[in-house]
Amino acid sequence: MLGYDMPLITKISKNISIPLIAAGGAGSLEDLKTASDAGIPALAAGSLFVFVNKNNRSFLINYPNENELKYFYR
Repeated sequence: MLGYDMPLITKISKNISIPLIAAGGAGSLEDLKTASDAGIPALAAGSLFVFVNKNNRSFLINYPNENELKYFYR
């Protein structure tokens, strides 16, 4: 959650002919904007939407309740 590795992503995107998905590193909306402005067509940002902030990585937005767990793990 320290930002995308933009030098690596930029180097890769210039050397491939298929769309690139940048994944791993997004910790803020600014990180998304930086990668988007660089022309990256798809961005993964799972941790950005799951955790409250990058200092408190223990808050999960959605977790199955006990009945759901019983249904999937019977």
